[in-house]
Amino acid sequence: MATGGGAPCFFDNLEVINRTGKSIFLDVPASEIVRRMSLGPIRKKDRCSAAGGKDGLKDSIEFLRSNRLSYYRQAAITLSGSEISIEEMADALKK
Repeated sequence: MATGGGAPCFFDNLEVINRTGKSIFLDVPASEIVRRMSLGPIRKKDRCSAAGGKDGLKDSIEFLRSNRLSYYRQAAITLSGSEISIEEMADALKK
């Protein structure tokens, strides 16, 4: 199950996720998240957090990420890097 970025931070969600499956934190820089958002079907201009433009969006993502990092770091698996491929992710998860 893929959750929204805030889901692990509320109630006992992270505990439930870790108890019932494997949690995975895809640790990529805010600039990469902004780039990916601009490529997807939901463009960054369509998101509430994008109201301040590209710089505002990056600032918003960095702020949220810094506030949520203590939760994200409790994931069973962390994959880092903006250049990690789908194949590399699959290999890491198999291990």
